Amino acid sequence: MKKQLSAMAVLCVLLAGCDNVQKVEVPSPVSVSRDAQGFFCGMIIEDHPGPKAQVFRRNSDQPFWFPSVRDAIAYSLFPGEAGEIVVTYVSDMTGYTDWNNPPQKWIKIQSAFFVLNSNQTSGMAAQGLADPTNVSQQAYQVGEVVPFSTRTAAEDYVKNHGGNIVRYNEIPQSYVLDSGAPPETKS
Repeated sequence: MKKQLSAMAVLCVLLAGCDNVQKVEVPSPVSVSRDAQGFFCGMIIEDHPGPKAQVFRRNSDQPFWFPSVRDAIAYSLFPGEAGEIVVTYVSDMTGYTDWNNPPQKWIKIQSAFFVLNSNQTSGMAAQGLADPTNVSQQAYQVGEVVPFSTRTAAEDYVKNHGGNIVRYNEIPQSYVLDSGAPPETKS
């Protein structure tokens, strides 16, 4: 009987501890406005071409904005940041018609199909291509991580712009963090 009571007491303590787990509500994505500024650069998000990202952290109802998806992924790799991220949304480029004005459709980063190594850039990289023959700018010419909600949309994009299709967990850190030539990826 004592063993049963001891086991019950341990079970009650364990169950009581479950109430201390902090439940975090996942916020919905918000639309980009002229007030949205890039986390790293402080520049106006709307002024940059290509897909964007918004990262929501614990204890904040406002996202950190990124003018490129690559920048948001790099942010998530910083020591200590991943544990604070509640959700990251990226532009769904499915059916886009104007690279300079991406659609205001957002998907969770984990659900996207990404194209790496395409011939398009965005964010600060697109701003740095004023003179593609300039050696100092060539290291800055790394393609964007272009998100799509479906594999079919990503495949259609690859037909027009080249690249490799990967899922979020397959994006090499070196592609996001290095500014040199893009590495080979799984397709």
